[in-house]
Amino acid sequence: MKKIITILMAAFIAISNVNAQSADFDINILMQPATIAQNATGTLNVSTGNNGNRDIVANSLRITISVGTNAEIIGLAGTTDPRWTVQSLTTGTNNTIRLSNTGGTMTSAAGINPVADINIIVKGTVQGGPSSITGTIGYITANNPLLGGLPNASQGNTQTANDNSTTSLTVAGLLPVRLASFDASASKCTTTLNWKSAAEVNFKNYVVEYSTDGVRYSAFTTVDGKGSNATYSAAHNPAQGKAYYRLKMVNVDGSFEYSRIIPLSINCDKNTVLVYPNPTSSVLNVNISNNNNTTTDAFLVDATGRKVMVAKLRNGSNQLNVSNFSRGMYTLSLNNNGTIENIKVAID
Repeated sequence: MKKIITILMAAFIAISNVNAQSADFDINILMQPATIAQNATGTLNVSTGNNGNRDIVANSLRITISVGTNAEIIGLAGTTDPRWTVQSLTTGTNNTIRLSNTGGTMTSAAGINPVADINIIVKGTVQGGPSSITGTIGYITANNPLLGGLPNASQGNTQTANDNSTTSLTVAGLLPVRLASFDASASKCTTTLNWKSAAEVNFKNYVVEYSTDGVRYSAFTTVDGKGSNATYSAAHNPAQGKAYYRLKMVNVDGSFEYSRIIPLSINCDKNTVLVYPNPTSSVLNVNISNNNNTTTDAFLVDATGRKVMVAKLRNGSNQLNVSNFSRGMYTLSLNNNGTIENIKVAID
């Protein structure tokens, strides 16, 4: 009898030790807000962690998120935990995104920062709902190429009931802004963006955003709405390399949507100057990009040859107030280390 009890105790201890050394990944998804307008975007928050007592090594987990027929996954928001990266993203309605923990280990509950938040941008495409959004988490299958062909199951998974999660999304009618066009072009170190509204009702402004990787965006200017069939422009001096631009279109009630993303290649081999708007009656914007990052001497000369304004301009965006000058043609003369450029400017 003692022998049987000893064997059972040893088996129980062995099982306990196995469980004590197992990982336990989980997932929970929540659409915020649960209702968005057609062509507007919301954020799908994906919270995942490791509740076990064993770390989950990098490159071993996969998350799969699928949306319903009334929505489309656009990509990751900049607030996403860097441990998770996109492995694949299908396009169009009813699409799927797959991510893997290529950026680092999922530490155990006893470790540091065991919870990781992934924020996915979801766009409402077809009015209706609610439709389901599903999320699953699990190990990448055996012969995992990210781990040199090794399987992942040896890390364990204590619970399986927490490996799946669902949320829902309802898509309301169209937002009160529609674009007729949106394009951008680059000339050396300067980007020019132009767009036109087809309709603006209860609309507030455009926030023009820039990114170097197509994932993390920051705003560099805000343009107030002028009404339907209005034209707009903005200029920017991005960094060398890849540049991505989009419009965040904000309504008076705080709701917003994003335009399409425009990618550009930036080459700063030589100095460039962009002057706008021209003609102008108030402020003349002068965007300067030069490799030496030096100041530029600026002279505004009237039709008689008289200098009516002298200024030192920095590398980047500058504004000249010309509201007090008479209507007519002027010459903006720019001198950068002996290189002179003359630009005709009309003040009306």
